[in-house]
Amino acid sequence: MKYHSQVTAWDIRNAHIIVRADLNVPIFNNTIMSDLKLKALQPTLDYLISQGCIITLLTHIGNPKNSDPALSTRILLSWFEKKEYTVVFAETVTSIPRIIEEVSEGTIILCENMRFFKGEKEESFDFAQKLKQCGDFYINDGFPCMHRKETSITLLPKFFVPEKKSIGFYTEQELRELDAFIATIKKPFVCIVGGKKISSKLPFLFELLDKDIDTLVICPAIVFTVLKAQHVPVGKSLVNDDLIDSCHDLMKKAQEKKVDIILPADFVISCNGFEPPYEIVNANAIPHDGIGISIGPHTNTSLEQVLGNAHTIIYNGAMGFLEKPDSLNGMHQLLQTIAHSNANTLIAGGDSAASTYYFGMQHSFTHISLGGGATLFYLLHRTLPALQALNK
Repeated sequence: MKYHSQVTAWDIRNAHIIVRADLNVPIFNNTIMSDLKLKALQPTLDYLISQGCIITLLTHIGNPKNSDPALSTRILLSWFEKKEYTVVFAETVTSIPRIIEEVSEGTIILCENMRFFKGEKEESFDFAQKLKQCGDFYINDGFPCMHRKETSITLLPKFFVPEKKSIGFYTEQELRELDAFIATIKKPFVCIVGGKKISSKLPFLFELLDKDIDTLVICPAIVFTVLKAQHVPVGKSLVNDDLIDSCHDLMKKAQEKKVDIILPADFVISCNGFEPPYEIVNANAIPHDGIGISIGPHTNTSLEQVLGNAHTIIYNGAMGFLEKPDSLNGMHQLLQTIAHSNANTLIAGGDSAASTYYFGMQHSFTHISLGGGATLFYLLHRTLPALQALNK
């Protein structure tokens, strides 16, 4: 394995440690819908606490343009308290050095949403310097966001000497599992990709076409931009009009690479925002007020043979909403088909992973990764921007 955690080799008794995590958990009505990412971080936190460390915990939730109270990391405090961690909240980065002087060993200082601070997404040198004052060691245990180029992920670690920065235990485990999966990849190779963020997914789709895959299945919501590019009516479904031309290029490249692209034959839609009742319509018959949410039963049936013949299946991109169980039927059926195949199977993405637990299927796949974009990036490049920053 190329990347290992160095944390247990450090002399860190009573040290001040910065931990960059990805605690971007799904939230509905001020409730955490899945705590998988929080649980994944526990081994690293527990070890640091056993060493008497004071931990500055950096994370983000969502992608706020401003300081949105609904996306404050304050919502995580009750989870830590219920797990009997000693935790205090820091509203600003500049307040953390003072808080460090006031708290006892073994305390977690949870900082406000990193993306509330202007310097985070700009890779700001000044912001990185302020963050550096919060610890003597740096650990990145936020695998799901390690493909992002943000200050606390790719710039801050460059302020630490190699002997004082490392990945955490969870990230090491993810990389070990992914390396093992990569070693087993065999054809026929099927990738199923969906989710909301076509702007971030589309580059991966182009790269996947170069990776000797046999079939690419494009699912909601990103499929609606592809369909609109083909002049198929998509109603009020999520579309990125700026990427219409790129979708044309994607289909052309797939034809050149002789990769089969499968688009859904039917959809689960709502004509009431995203709320029930849900109905099933043919792919070319979404009404003007309809919003596509998931794939329909005909699509799932048509995928049974393709997935049944596959030796490798990767699925990324949850469909439906955990807080609306009736919207999850299409994804549930798809996950069952993947689970019943004889292929090596990888489920990637926080929401996708949460869905497998929701359905009680967490033991039905070769590996379930909490990373979506990070997992695809690592599969394609065998490294991540955050890992490169740790090696510099």
